[in-house]
Amino acid sequence: IPEDVVEEVARLHGYENIPVSLPTLSIAPPLANQLRLLEREIKEVLAFECGFTEVYNYSFVSPEWLNRLGVLTGAQHVELNNPIAKDRPILRRELVPGLIENVKGNAHTDSLAFFECGRVFLPDEAGERTNAGGSELLPAQPLHLGLVFTAKNNAAPFYELSDALEVIAKRLGFA
Repeated sequence: IPEDVVEEVARLHGYENIPVSLPTLSIAPPLANQLRLLEREIKEVLAFECGFTEVYNYSFVSPEWLNRLGVLTGAQHVELNNPIAKDRPILRRELVPGLIENVKGNAHTDSLAFFECGRVFLPDEAGERTNAGGSELLPAQPLHLGLVFTAKNNAAPFYELSDALEVIAKRLGFA
């Protein structure tokens, strides 16, 4: 290939005989991603100021689990042809099933405060195109925020969640 010929000529001529110069292109940083900055700020508020623990759940869910939660009926889901795990062939439409699994897995604890910021997959809404000129659309993949708080002997856990949302709103300048 042409690159190999150039390499051989350079080797025979001597690499030390080839003048060295830096590229003259300007390197400009990319524009700030406002959604990513907002996501980071919300995560910092929830973790550092409100005491919530961030969780990361798989985007794949089990149809049996969704049936138990009553979520599978009526809603359209994206089913994978070749799932990573045979028992989880469906992409999530919401974060709640994963957060409930987190609560179930930590039921021995007296109090839990979890949050997840992740993408969900909505096949009934149009998303991005598969390629620049393609006509096939991917499902919409919006970023959602889910919060869970539970504590034994706490009659009003709603107020813990509303306080966290109030702190976020104040930090972002909405309150």
